[in-house]
Amino acid sequence: MGNNRESGIVRCSYCMETNFRNDIVCKNCGATLQHQGNQNNDLNNQNFTGDISNTITGFLLLGIGTAMMWIPIIGDIGIFIDFIGVILIFVNRKNFESAHGTYVILSILIYTISFMLILYVSMFTFIQIKGSSIQNSLDSSLQALVLASIIGSMIGAISFFLISFGLQDQTGKFILTIGLIALVITDIIVGTFLYSALPAAVSNSISSGSYNPAPINAFRAEVSSYTLYTALSYIIFAVAYLRLYLLLKDNTYA
Repeated sequence: MGNNRESGIVRCSYCMETNFRNDIVCKNCGATLQHQGNQNNDLNNQNFTGDISNTITGFLLLGIGTAMMWIPIIGDIGIFIDFIGVILIFVNRKNFESAHGTYVILSILIYTISFMLILYVSMFTFIQIKGSSIQNSLDSSLQALVLASIIGSMIGAISFFLISFGLQDQTGKFILTIGLIALVITDIIVGTFLYSALPAAVSNSISSGSYNPAPINAFRAEVSSYTLYTALSYIIFAVAYLRLYLLLKDNTYA
C-alpha cells in the first residue's frame, strides 16, 4: 500500500482512524478502505490532509445557530453559536486541499465589512440625529441608516453563502444559492418597509413636543412580523450546513 501524502487522507468508517487515501486497509483496525477510495470524485476532489473534527463540529454549530437566528429573543444565542462554529471552521481550514480555506477567509472578511458598514453608519446617524432640529434632516438620517443596514445585510448574506461553498457538492451549492436569493429578496422587502416606516414612527412619537411611545411600540410590532420573513432564508442556509455536517461526519461525498 502507498503512503503518498499528496493523495490526501481518508477516515475509516469503522474506527474513524485517519489513513492515507491510497491505503488499502485501515492501519488501526484492518478494515478495507477500498469502498472509501472514490467517495470524493463528485465533490471537487475534497481530499483532506489532517484531522477535520473541528470543521465537522463547526458546521454542526453553524447549522444550529443559523436555524435559531430568526427566532425572537433566542436569536442572539444563535448568533453566538454561529460565532463559535465559524472559529472552529477557520482554525481547521488548512486541513483541506481545496479552495475551502480561501472561501472561509473571504466569508469572514465580507461579514466584517458588512458589520463595519452598519456600525459606521449607525454611529454617524446617531450624531446627526442628536444635533438635528429639522424634521427633513432627521428623516434623511434615518433613511440613510435603513439603506446602509439593508446593503450591509445583503453583503453579509454573501458570507453565509461562501463559508461552506468550497466543500459543498452540486446539491449543496444549489441550496446555498436558493438561500442567498431568498435572503436578498427578504432584505429588499424589509428595507422597503423600514425606509418609510421608521422615520414616520420617530416623527409621530415626538410630534406633540413630548415623547409618545405608542408609535414606536406599533413600529416594533410591525418589524417583528416582517423579520419572520427571514426565517425561510436562515433555515435554507441551516439545511445546507447541516447536510454538509452529515456528509463530513460520514465521510461520504456521494
